[in-house]
Amino acid sequence: MYVPKPLDPPNFPKNPTGGIIHWGETNYSAYGGDTASYGASQLDGEYVDCAGTITTVYAWQRDQIPDPQNPGQSIDDPLDDPPEYVISEEYCRAYAYAASPGDVLVAADNGLGFDAVPGDDGTAIWLTSEGTLYTKRQGGQEITLTCTPSATAIVFDPQPPYDGAYAEVHYSSSILTPKVSLAGTTRFYDPQLVAFLTGQGITGSVTGYAPLQISTYSWSVDNDDTVKVFKSYTHTSGLGKKYLHSRTDKEQQTYPFFTVKKGTVTVKCDITFAAAPEGVKYAAGMSPFTAESWPVDSVRPELTPGGVTSGYVALWPSPATPTGFIFGPNPPTQNGQDWSGVTYTIPSPFAQGGQGCFVQLITANRNMYRHAPPNHYTHFTYQTSAALDTAYPYPFGTGIWALPGNGQFIDSPAVSWDWDPGDGGGHDWYNASAS
Repeated sequence: MYVPKPLDPPNFPKNPTGGIIHWGETNYSAYGGDTASYGASQLDGEYVDCAGTITTVYAWQRDQIPDPQNPGQSIDDPLDDPPEYVISEEYCRAYAYAASPGDVLVAADNGLGFDAVPGDDGTAIWLTSEGTLYTKRQGGQEITLTCTPSATAIVFDPQPPYDGAYAEVHYSSSILTPKVSLAGTTRFYDPQLVAFLTGQGITGSVTGYAPLQISTYSWSVDNDDTVKVFKSYTHTSGLGKKYLHSRTDKEQQTYPFFTVKKGTVTVKCDITFAAAPEGVKYAAGMSPFTAESWPVDSVRPELTPGGVTSGYVALWPSPATPTGFIFGPNPPTQNGQDWSGVTYTIPSPFAQGGQGCFVQLITANRNMYRHAPPNHYTHFTYQTSAALDTAYPYPFGTGIWALPGNGQFIDSPAVSWDWDPGDGGGHDWYNASAS
């Protein structure tokens, strides 16, 4: 985060600094206060003037994290780098007041582009220039803000009982750092890393922009082609399906996602801000503003297949499917495929705790051949991809086991050949296969 830069010696010069207030013929003093309320005010019989440039210097201060080499102590977070862009928030009120039956003059400018609003009650006149300005700025280790407000009140011909000149300037500022925060990631300290596992749900949201209001969102992920980002998945009695993000999904306030492969990603969100309310202005270039996450690692668990045994393909009739065609048998089980000794390893620095289980993701190419009359197709090909089996975890075999152990998986994929395509060519099939 950005904090007012510590100065040496700490009490002089000030931060913020700048600005002089004059009153009377010879009196003057420097502005005082702090970043929350810096400035000056003075009541004098004839003349008060506030002038000069206010300068505030902000320095980037890294967050503190546990020191992996010295338990119980903290260090600067080496991953907490300053953002590329930030938003400055500056508020200033310049006010001038003069009361006298004779000639008077008032002038006020808050230095942020807000017009002065006049007032007059018959015995005095005044001007108020007040408002808050938001500006998109380059980030970095240091940021310097400057503002040159002014307020002047003069009574030219003092006449009791209404004599009085008053002026004030009050200024405050801060630095906003809109960013993308990711829920579901893990922060490691040795090595210094932010990571998550593929298949683990992550949700992005924009933080650090208050008190501004966001009107539109547009989400994206760097390196999307490498890690294969997707929205969600389902498995049904017919076909498992992976869902990609739609345009509407990418325009929501939050961005939930999964990844398939390993790689390093940065999640971004282009935001536009709601219309500025009364008393607030946006400098040119405020929208869109791109908020970004830290780079995070998508870590894919590693699978060692172990031994694989496949049975032969044969006609496998049953009362329900008299022309059934399946893999099998495969002694000692009556199953067509047998995966044994499968080991599931989670890469470091993630721990090996947890459970392993099987699912079956099928990419099936099916071919069927038939005897048919002339002018009818005799060969049919059906292809499907990424069909998630309806059972999870897969029920045949060891099912769920504790990591880092291993497990066994058995199954009998099947292809039926009693399908009637309805084209008048019949269903005299003589060969069916699936791979």
